[in-house]
Amino acid sequence: MNRKPLCSERWARNYRRALNPCLKLQVVACEFSICLAVTAATALLITGAASAEPVTYGCEAESNGGPQTYVFDSDQLVVDVEGNSAELRIARTVGTSDLANWLFTNRPRIGDQPDVFTVQFSGGTTVGSGLYSGYPHSFRMTPDGVLTWTFLSDDGPSWKRWTCRR
Repeated sequence: MNRKPLCSERWARNYRRALNPCLKLQVVACEFSICLAVTAATALLITGAASAEPVTYGCEAESNGGPQTYVFDSDQLVVDVEGNSAELRIARTVGTSDLANWLFTNRPRIGDQPDVFTVQFSGGTTVGSGLYSGYPHSFRMTPDGVLTWTFLSDDGPSWKRWTCRR
């Protein structure tokens, strides 16, 4: 029996070309989900965070993916577990009138929605997640200083990885 193909060869070729970027986005979305799950699990396991001062890390960019944003120009991270916040900032602007920073913490209505963020520390790993101007963000910093930050925006998922030191 000679059947007509369900789709043209041209369609099949374009579908295969589109599949590779889609798989990359699925990996980023999966990494974002894992960071979110780790944060939620850590928050349930930890009954109270250790009292500590905010810690400032100097960070060097390693890799990134997805639609890029100005937040990813950051080269410094300040983590305050007790204050339940994380701040990405551009170090050369600290102390100037043009400070470039993005503070992730609990705040009443800055944009369309209130900002909600949680930061936890356990076993040398720091994790955080929440909403910033209505967009979900999450991060994870391993004991060896590898920081992975992921978020979703109208343009899709984005992520960046830094190596950080105190």
